[in-house]
Amino acid sequence: MRIASVFWLVPGLAAAQPMTLTQGLEEALTRGPEAALIRISVDSANELVREVRKVAWPSVSGYANTGVGRQPSMLSGLGAGFGALGQSIASLDDRVATLDGSQPGRSLGPLAALQDLQSDPDEPTWSVGYGVQASQALFTFGKVTTALHMASTQKRITSLKVRMDRSKVQGDFLGLWSATALAEQKVGIVERSIARQTEVVAYLERAVAGGLGSRAQLLMARSQLLRLHPDLLAARRDALTSRRMLNRTLGRSADESLELDTAGLPALEALLPPAREELLRLAMDNRSDLKFLDEAKSLQNDIVTIYRANYLPNLGLVGKAGVISANTDMGEAFKEAGNVRDNYEWSVGLALQWNLFDGFEQSAKAGQTRAAVHALEIRREDLRRMVEVEVDKVLMDREAADSALASALQSIAAAAEARTLADVDFRQGSGALSDLLAAEENLRMAELALVAARLERTRSAAALALVRGQDLIALSEEP
Repeated sequence: MRIASVFWLVPGLAAAQPMTLTQGLEEALTRGPEAALIRISVDSANELVREVRKVAWPSVSGYANTGVGRQPSMLSGLGAGFGALGQSIASLDDRVATLDGSQPGRSLGPLAALQDLQSDPDEPTWSVGYGVQASQALFTFGKVTTALHMASTQKRITSLKVRMDRSKVQGDFLGLWSATALAEQKVGIVERSIARQTEVVAYLERAVAGGLGSRAQLLMARSQLLRLHPDLLAARRDALTSRRMLNRTLGRSADESLELDTAGLPALEALLPPAREELLRLAMDNRSDLKFLDEAKSLQNDIVTIYRANYLPNLGLVGKAGVISANTDMGEAFKEAGNVRDNYEWSVGLALQWNLFDGFEQSAKAGQTRAAVHALEIRREDLRRMVEVEVDKVLMDREAADSALASALQSIAAAAEARTLADVDFRQGSGALSDLLAAEENLRMAELALVAARLERTRSAAALALVRGQDLIALSEEP
């Protein structure tokens, strides 16, 4: 019951607005899921370019730390050395204080602070550090300029990858569009054949009821008619499945009604195919996949250059400013006497870094990358040979499609006339039912062949454009 209700959806396609192949291609490349994936890949690649270019910018970082601990201090030993001296002059200091009117013991503040330092040398102290440090590469034996060149190469690779993905989307959509159009046209062809066969069966039923017809002919006509119903169900199933797949590619709801305009790509189909040498030259010059391998090879060669340069020194400018320690608990007396404050630091200078030996790590990586370059060269040469084969194939396909379309146009006219004559002869009694049934089947096959030939001509014209690196419709460079 559910299958039957689904099949009833197919005849309702006639009410939908027809979609041309050009409109479908544009929608697939702007609204479909593949278009969204292309945009995401472009965003990711652009961020990768930014990451590579960061080598030309200075590196700036801030730092802050705090903790508790113990470390040796020069003042600790000094406090211990002056401890006895402080005690020995204590009485004298008291007498001086009495003579000048000051409070006794006031002048012992500095010595008391030193005494505090030596009272508990193992007591931990708190320290705090914070600041900013920066570095800028000055001379790297070409590593920075090579990295910037790699960023530009990666940007070109991204553009070529977009064109490759778009070409694939166009080819895949064209295949789905052709399959959907053929399946839907087949539904109409089988329905028209069933209608004609139903008229024949009705005519024989009336003849048999009047005693003028043959019951054997009636049974034969009914048998042929019943054999068409499974074909109709299969055609509706194929049409529904193909349209759902097409809707997915368009980013639409799976069950959305969609009628296809089978006009194809008239402007593209009207172009005469170029000569083999010209088409091969255009393919070699414009194919994005060939350019992609060239750029990938350039990128790998730049990586080899960087690996080799890693054995050469790097010269950079470095700077730092901050506080290495905050106030340390030394006692209030020592703070007053010693004017204790935070310890600031800053520095500016040149830094030289040289990788003297790394266990041949960089040279091993360079060797691996050189092997990858060689693999890309092999792949490119193989792709060139594949392009030659593809050029020959699309040229032969276009020639065969033109011939098939011309034959189908002649065949459909002859099959329609033969069906009409066979029907007239049968109704007049001079023709056999088998001839009429054969003519009906021949007409049905001729109609299918004509639809298939028109779609194949569109496909072959599109293949000629794609093989030479041309889009089927006008597209912007970025998605």
